[in-house]
Amino acid sequence: MQSIIRTGRGALEECFGPIVLTFALTAEPDRIVWTLAGARFLFLPLPTAWFAGCGAFETIVDGRYWFDARAHIAGIGLLVHYKGWLVEHGG
Repeated sequence: MQSIIRTGRGALEECFGPIVLTFALTAEPDRIVWTLAGARFLFLPLPTAWFAGCGAFETIVDGRYWFDARAHIAGIGLLVHYKGWLVEHGG
């Protein structure tokens, strides 16, 4: 699965082909929470309730960027749940 994350409409947008999910970011003392704020297919808005199980958080664990993301769609169920950390790519 491949996605593109970009800024847009005052929030972050994650694009999966023609589906775009818009997330509001909230800073908590120990993490940043991604909360679904909208969804669309191409330019057509989709009911946010369909994607209510989509979200993520990120934090620092042992000095590394840690994330936990999930995508759950109403009527279909859990599509993907992944978590892990990013490492610097050495060249």
